[in-house]
Amino acid sequence: MEIVGILGGTFDPIHMGHIAMAEAVQRELGIRHILLVPDGDPPHKGAMATAKDRLHMARLAVENRPGLEVSDIETRRPGTTYTVDTLKRLVDKYPGEYIYIVGSDTLLVIESWRRFDEVARLLKGLVVVPRPGDEREEILAFAETLTGRYGLRVHVLNAQVSPLSSTMIRRLAARSKSLKGLVPPGVEKYIRSHRLYRDPMIEELRETMTLARFRHTLGVEETAVKLAEIHGADREQARLAALLHDCAKHLEVKEMVRLVDKAGIETAPGEKESRALLHAAAGVVLARKRFGVEDPEVLSAIRWHTTGKKDMSLLDRIIYLADMIEPGRRPFPGMEEIRSAAYIDLDRAMRIAAGRTVRYVRSRGMPLNERTLELLKSLENDGIKENEA
Repeated sequence: MEIVGILGGTFDPIHMGHIAMAEAVQRELGIRHILLVPDGDPPHKGAMATAKDRLHMARLAVENRPGLEVSDIETRRPGTTYTVDTLKRLVDKYPGEYIYIVGSDTLLVIESWRRFDEVARLLKGLVVVPRPGDEREEILAFAETLTGRYGLRVHVLNAQVSPLSSTMIRRLAARSKSLKGLVPPGVEKYIRSHRLYRDPMIEELRETMTLARFRHTLGVEETAVKLAEIHGADREQARLAALLHDCAKHLEVKEMVRLVDKAGIETAPGEKESRALLHAAAGVVLARKRFGVEDPEVLSAIRWHTTGKKDMSLLDRIIYLADMIEPGRRPFPGMEEIRSAAYIDLDRAMRIAAGRTVRYVRSRGMPLNERTLELLKSLENDGIKENEA
């Protein structure tokens, strides 16, 4: 009787990590037939793409891959789908011997599956695919525990498969970034042509910005998230503030003034005459009205990302610096010094950045924003206090 491997998952989207797991089982255990089963309505996590789309992507992924087949046994069932019910249907409809393939992370929580004792009785065995960095002895010990409790044979592969994140892939897709090497080519084409995983906020920003401004925005987002992770800020707040920091820059100055005045946002002398300055205040209004942002920390970071001010919060400083040092920013004197400092000492980076801004504005014969001067003065005073200490 043929042994059939089952690899289940949300597959949202299916990626090269899933394919690598299936092919590792084929190579090491000689199991030719692997059945990929996309979840219908999984109990543990929701899917962003529809069951129909996830099923189609899975079928595209296994094209020209001998022995890999996709089953719609879960996607065509209404309601929540559980592995135990899927296995019972498979055994009833296609009698045979089935092994279930899981990653090492799933192994450690597998007993939480609905009626796992029955799952164990329906299977010939369980195959575990380790990840680089896993403690093999720990996995083998847990596998032995499962065998003792349920009589389930557990085989731990020698091969290791580097994990990929479907969440990361969805985020890349939302920004129209390349998925090459992460998903099969047919899957990437399907995601693009069916506009899957598009972030509505990013879509709207893309429509209102020039291509250069949009690329800058994504660069600020990337940089802000990195800085947030390094300096202990909330990465999602950093991401949101970065994406929206220039959301009003496409507006005419007249419209910016109208929005700012109506919202009662205080501005400094000369700010209403400058698109380069006023878009930050107008951005606060758009972030609230158009994108539903109410987080005061995010709104503050948008407001002060251009001029800065004294007593800036951690998030304020991160967005201020990310806007200045993102990878696509045209080089200027001192950029690399600011960039290097930002990843190590945020306060030092702020002192260099604010000082550079003041010198640049003065060199152009333009009036200095009073809040930028206050920022520089407060940073310089803090630096003096540090040195004295």
